[in-house]
Amino acid sequence: MLSRLCLLGRYAILPAAFFTASCGAIETSDEELANRISSTVQLPSDAHDLDQYSRYYSHDKNGLVSAVFIIQADDFREKVRAACVEVRSGNYPCDEPDFGVVEPGGSKWVSDREELPAQSGGGCSYIFIEYDPQLARFQTVECAGSH
Repeated sequence: MLSRLCLLGRYAILPAAFFTASCGAIETSDEELANRISSTVQLPSDAHDLDQYSRYYSHDKNGLVSAVFIIQADDFREKVRAACVEVRSGNYPCDEPDFGVVEPGGSKWVSDREELPAQSGGGCSYIFIEYDPQLARFQTVECAGSH
């Protein structure tokens, strides 16, 4: 339907800008993309309520979005801060005022998939997601293992 409108738009009396604005590739901001992912994902049956998760997103080299939804301990930011002081790192997340930690219900884009929080075990307190924005389809939605 949109392609027909695009063809018709070239010949219609209405201003061409009206049609050509919707005929190109659809650009989506990271915020819109994160909202689309969080509002359409089907979490595993053992998952917690979505608003309990801190959500981290990253674009990967294959055009996919990798995301981690994680429930972090209340003192997690303090633990990250202490680790940064101990190792005297100037790299992510130590170079950020919030130490890269997102509050529950919040989200953050990181520049590299390697900067996503990692966890071994923990069940559905850690959910890994891969989303293909071109196809608007989830490729992976899985909880961490139990150990």
